[in-house]
Amino acid sequence: MTAIKASGYGMIYLTPNHLVDFSGGTATIRFDVSTLRTSLRDWIDLWISPYHDHLQLPFDMEVDLSGPPRHGVQIRMDLSGNFFDAVIYRNFQPTLIQGREIPYERFLEPSSTRRDTFELQISRTHIKFGMPAYNFYWVDTRIADLGWDQGVVQFGHHSYNPLKDCTSPCRPGTWHWDNVTISPSRPFTMIAANRRYVDRANPSVTLSAPAPANAYLRFSGIGPNLQVRFNGGSWQTARLQAQDSRYFDEHFRNFWMPIPAGVTQIEFRGDRWWGADWHVRGISVWALP
Repeated sequence: MTAIKASGYGMIYLTPNHLVDFSGGTATIRFDVSTLRTSLRDWIDLWISPYHDHLQLPFDMEVDLSGPPRHGVQIRMDLSGNFFDAVIYRNFQPTLIQGREIPYERFLEPSSTRRDTFELQISRTHIKFGMPAYNFYWVDTRIADLGWDQGVVQFGHHSYNPLKDCTSPCRPGTWHWDNVTISPSRPFTMIAANRRYVDRANPSVTLSAPAPANAYLRFSGIGPNLQVRFNGGSWQTARLQAQDSRYFDEHFRNFWMPIPAGVTQIEFRGDRWWGADWHVRGISVWALP
């Protein structure tokens, strides 16, 4: 279950530790989710993006965060109704695939307790998304070759001041998720830190397991001159992930950098920006097998 009441902007991403693998043809992602939507300013989406291009919190609007990934596919619920379209990103440039503007309440009774199945079929040259139990698909189209064939899967819940501009009584959204399947898939390692964030007062984290070989440190941060050091070693500049620089002003940015095998302790430091002191959050280590 995800639930948000964001007075400004809030979001949650659920990220399985399996890449979707369509290197052999079509892959399928299925998930069950409730269908009662309590505000048009509360919605869900799905991102597929290459391992090194994925962002911790991808976002296709400029109000917050650090924009979309360099390459990726987004399936997004429309802000005007309960239907979906798709957006393909190539070198940060979006191509919209307009979905059928038929809301799902045309063929089902929205429910907060019943979880209906949504399905994405994806290959390098085709995208199909809809609700198979109702034989209904918003998007079913050929596309130009993506140029990649494995991706990180991220299920999103967005809340953008959900009580604003309501034409009828509305409330913050709650979505109930279940039965996620990714087939075929490729597992990878995620190692969590013992703290959700660090700052000047508490600048260090401990990993739940030593970093394996060929791993990457993943986090988002704000503030100039962010640096990290591993197991008390030398300080080094934190490496920005590839992202659209138009989103940098006053926004958290994504960091993705190699981390030596065996590291268990990570320390951060940085400088103040004009709005506050430096801050780092969402710290983890990822590694492919």
